[in-house]
Amino acid sequence: MNSPVLTVNVGNTHVSVALCTTVANGVEVRRLAAWPTREWIARDPGTRSQWLRTVMRCQVSELRVCCVVRDVEAVIAEWADEAGVSCRLVRHTDLPLRYAVPAPERVGMDRLVNCSAAWRRFARSCLVVDMGTAVTWDLLLAPGASDPQGQGVFAGGVIAPGLDTLSLALPSRTALPFVAPIAVDTVVGQDTEACLHAGLWFGFLAQIDGIIARIHESLPEPPLTILTGGTASLVAPHLANSHPVFPDLTHEGLAFI
Repeated sequence: MNSPVLTVNVGNTHVSVALCTTVANGVEVRRLAAWPTREWIARDPGTRSQWLRTVMRCQVSELRVCCVVRDVEAVIAEWADEAGVSCRLVRHTDLPLRYAVPAPERVGMDRLVNCSAAWRRFARSCLVVDMGTAVTWDLLLAPGASDPQGQGVFAGGVIAPGLDTLSLALPSRTALPFVAPIAVDTVVGQDTEACLHAGLWFGFLAQIDGIIARIHESLPEPPLTILTGGTASLVAPHLANSHPVFPDLTHEGLAFI
């Protein structure tokens, strides 16, 4: 990557765009804008106008796009054309990975791009935990010594509800009130709201720690665990073990394709 690259991450909840520039120790990611994904599906005129201004201001010739929402693919290609830039929708075959799963084309592209970025950074076995609307734990294994390609191997993963998603479960199915996800210190609450806060927060921490531990236990040697996603910075200080946080891992992975 010799010149700045515009990267677009189309997730289930938000579409984010970033300008990525090569620096001495890797890539600098500057987030430019984000919109609700539903506005793209609806082809919202205001979102379209903001998008066109953002892209034209960057003066780039190509977008690199990671998209997990099929309904947005045609929209982003059309709006990229209006902005006068080409649109490269990244596929699993574009990544410097091998796959130990039967249908890699059916794996969320953000998960694979995250693993590609992790391999570029560390070139070792990694467990990539991405905390968003859903949480994913994705296992990237180092190749065997006899592998001539030396590419990381995507071995599969785990998907579970994210913190915000969990917060909606009980209010949508019971008469219990909604409580916003926040970090709390007290496990035993003394009223309904405090009990809900404790259950949501400590239950989520246990989910993250528990699945990390089970994956580590299933392997001969524990991989390096790294965190990304919108909730990672909030959650990381409260986990049982310290793990590095890379909030822009998906954009970083797109930049180096």
